[in-house]
Amino acid sequence: MKLLQIDFKMKGPWGKEMSMAFEGLAKDIAAEEHLIWKIWTENEATEEAGGIYLWQNEEALDRYVIKHIARLNSFGITEINSKKFDVNIPLTEIDRGKL
Repeated sequence: MKLLQIDFKMKGPWGKEMSMAFEGLAKDIAAEEHLIWKIWTENEATEEAGGIYLWQNEEALDRYVIKHIARLNSFGITEINSKKFDVNIPLTEIDRGKL
């Protein structure tokens, strides 16, 4: 399993408006092959948004990063941070992480 963290600067929308505006995008992301889950993140005070993703494998994660960065660029978003991590399953299970 691989974890992906993406964050970027964004002017909004936030909260309920973000949920309504990006529902179609969320459904598209949900259909990604080998995606286990995504947690959407937002911080209106710092104008940052993004997500934490759990993937079944690194190949799917890498394909998604290329696709998603291109999509964000098409929205005019260019300051994008992307990090990938291995998941320590035994420790995550101790702390009730949903894998």
